[in-house]
Amino acid sequence: MFPRMAVSVRVGALACAISLLAGCGDGPTEPAPAQRAEKMALNGSAWIGASGGTLDVGPYTVSFPPDAVAEVTLVELTQVESGAWPIELTPHGLAFATPVTLTIHAEGESDPAGLHIYWFNPDTEAWEAQPSQVSGNDVSAELAHFSRYGLW
Repeated sequence: MFPRMAVSVRVGALACAISLLAGCGDGPTEPAPAQRAEKMALNGSAWIGASGGTLDVGPYTVSFPPDAVAEVTLVELTQVESGAWPIELTPHGLAFATPVTLTIHAEGESDPAGLHIYWFNPDTEAWEAQPSQVSGNDVSAELAHFSRYGLW
């Protein structure tokens, strides 16, 4: 009795999948790419080891020099709010033997030269300006640890 039921469930699931692929049914449709970009915050991750590496997510780049981390670590960048500059870099508190560089491509900002990267200090609950360098539309700062950062 159970084998027939399993076959029936598989056939039903297959029929449902085919109807979704064919565009049938009353389910929601995926938004067009431009709409999706406005509604979804950015997120990305990379495995970084002792040889260094780069995490690129949208306008954000985190560059790890060799030996910044002692062991292979999954690092993640998450935009806090779609269309806004604050990001979370995790794992929180991850400290580096050699500073890593956060670069934000600030194209579209009226005065990139006047911008700085800020760190949110959870102890004071305040944003603190970090020494930042500007090259064209790119604003960069060296980070000693992962936390929440923004651009203003």
